[in-house]
Amino acid sequence: MVRRFRVKIDGKIYEVEVEEITGTPTISRIKEEETKKKMRQVAKKVREKEEEKTIEVESKREIEKEKTTEGDENLKIVTAPMSGMIVSVDVEEGVKVSPGQTLLVLEAMKMENSIISECSGIVKEVLVKKGDSVETGQKLLIIKSS
Repeated sequence: MVRRFRVKIDGKIYEVEVEEITGTPTISRIKEEETKKKMRQVAKKVREKEEEKTIEVESKREIEKEKTTEGDENLKIVTAPMSGMIVSVDVEEGVKVSPGQTLLVLEAMKMENSIISECSGIVKEVLVKKGDSVETGQKLLIIKSS
């Protein structure tokens, strides 16, 4: 899968296309010049080493996750494991949940998938409602774990 990033280096903006990281040489395209380089994942960042400089790219999903949980390590974000449509939301804000409890149901490819809680806590925020279309990785709700 090819992902596109806009990277700013020394004040200059580059459009970058990067194929999925698999541990094998990765093809990236910077300003229409295709280069083949080995990439490695470091923490939640991708680092591409060149002779004179290092380019770091952080995924938008990780940046958003860090913004939401910044300052409170007890917040657990429940995200969509796949794209689909919300069939039902079985909890509301302020409700206590326990591990294994169904939080909501997501329909994908004509199958209903229960999204269950992995921790105990209180639902802090519900970010979707019945009938919403969601994408893979989209935030569905936030639980303050206890």
